[in-house]
Parts: sequence; C-alpha cells; structure tokens
Amino acid sequence: MNELRLWAPESYWNMPVEERNRRYSGCGPENALIDFVPDTVIFLSIKESCKIHDHSYSIGESEDDRLEADRVFRNNMQRIVDFHTKNAILKWLRYWRVNQNYKAVRIWGSKAFWEGKNSAIEYRVI
Repeated sequence: MNELRLWAPESYWNMPVEERNRRYSGCGPENALIDFVPDTVIFLSIKESCKIHDHSYSIGESEDDRLEADRVFRNNMQRIVDFHTKNAILKWLRYWRVNQNYKAVRIWGSKAFWEGKNSAIEYRVI
C-alpha cells in the first residue's frame, strides 16, 4: 500500500479541515514558552497524530477513553514513521522518540484530558 492511513474517530474526519486546524494546534501546549513536545520526531512531522490525539482527549469521557486515545496516538506516530522512514537506524531512533512521547502523555496527560470535564458543582473548598 502506497498511502499513509491514520486512525481517528469519525467525528474528527467529519470536521472541516479549517476547523480542525483552528481547534487543534499540534503537539504540546499551544502557548508554552518552551516547546517540550515538538511536532516532529527527528525532523519528521507527527503533527496530524497530535491533532487527532487532542480531538480524542476533547471528546473522551473516561479513563478508558484516555488510554485508547494514547494508544491510538502511539500507533499513528508509528504509522507515520513506518511510511516515511526506510533507514533502519533512523527508524529505530524515531520509534524511540515516539515511545517517549507516548510515555509523556501517559504520565502527564491526565490534567489535559480532564480539563473542563467536571462541572463547577463538583468542586468544593476544603
């Protein structure tokens, strides 16, 4: 097969491209002072997989949804690497970076996933 295929929820593909680009900026926090999460893995863009991941986080409702979004994120990044990388050493290095990105969202992504999902009435001063 000579085409790159990424997986995303149907709601992502049904969204106009302009809206996707407006809503989802790519990898990492949009206005971060330091780009801890670049849109590339060793000069290869993984931005579309990040946008799909952001969309999945925005529609997810449970920890299982978060886990699925993170697994799809890793799978999509690996698909991009496989499609664009022929050199075995470069592929290994890019896979290593993909796995670092996956580990980062597993460790640090919970706050981003749950942001805005709890109603104000659920919060109490203690």
